[in-house]
Amino acid sequence: MDIRSYTTLSQGLQQSVSQLAASCRAHDNSSLSYPLSPEEGALGHYLAFGSPQKLIGALAVSSWDDDTVEIAAFTLPEERQKGCFSQLLALALEDFEDYVFLFAAPLGCKDTLSALIALGAEHSHDEHQMEFSLGNSLLPRFPSLPKTDVSLIPPGDILSPGARWLLVCGHAPDSPVGSCLTSPVSASCLCLHQVMVPQKLRGQGFGSRLVFELLKYLKSTDILRLALHVSGDNAPALSLYKKAGFRITETLSYYSY
Repeated sequence: MDIRSYTTLSQGLQQSVSQLAASCRAHDNSSLSYPLSPEEGALGHYLAFGSPQKLIGALAVSSWDDDTVEIAAFTLPEERQKGCFSQLLALALEDFEDYVFLFAAPLGCKDTLSALIALGAEHSHDEHQMEFSLGNSLLPRFPSLPKTDVSLIPPGDILSPGARWLLVCGHAPDSPVGSCLTSPVSASCLCLHQVMVPQKLRGQGFGSRLVFELLKYLKSTDILRLALHVSGDNAPALSLYKKAGFRITETLSYYSY
C-alpha cells in the first residue's frame, strides 16, 4: 500500500477521488461528500494506492472552527479492515496534531461506526439532512403576519454559490427582517443555509415567513428540491422545518477524537 499526502489535488486525482467516493456512497447508501478543493474548505488530502496504482482510500481534512477539523474518509468496501483508514489517519494526525478531529458517520453505515468505536472517538452530536420536494409538495400554511407587509428579495442568480435572499418589510426595505443563503447542489437542487432573523425580531414568525416565501418563489422556477442540514440539538429550527414540510432524509452522527 502506497500512502501519499497532497495539499491540493490535480484534476486527474479529483476525478479518481470522486469515483471512489461515489462507489462508497452507493455501497453505504449515504450522501457523504468529499471536499476536493480549498474552496470547499479542504486543507489537506491523504490517498492510499494499491497495486497497480489503484486508488483504494482517501482522507480529507477540512476546516470546521479554530480548534477543530472535519475528516472525510472513504475506503473501497473490498479494502476495508486492512489498515487503510488507520494509515491515512496516522499521517493526518501528525500534520494536524493540535486539532480536534470530527468525523461524520451515517447511522446505517456499520463499517464507519465500527472504525470510529475502535478508534476511541466519542459521540459529539447528530445532524439531520432534510429535504423539501418542490415538484410534489404543497406549500405549508404558516400563519400570516398581522399588520406586516413583507416581501422576498431574491438574488440576481439563484444558482450562484452563497446566493443571498432577503425578507423585508414594505415600510423599511433597507432593514431586512430575515435573510438566508442558498448554494446549488445541482441544476435542480439548492441547499439552504444560514437562515437568520435579527435577535430583537425573533419569536414573531419571520423565520417561518422567510421559509414560506422562499418555497413559494422556488415553486415558479426549475428548482425541484431544497435541501438543508440542521443540528439535532437545534429544536426550534428542526420544528420550523418539519412544519414547513421538510422531511429527514439522512441522519449523521458526529464523533470527536
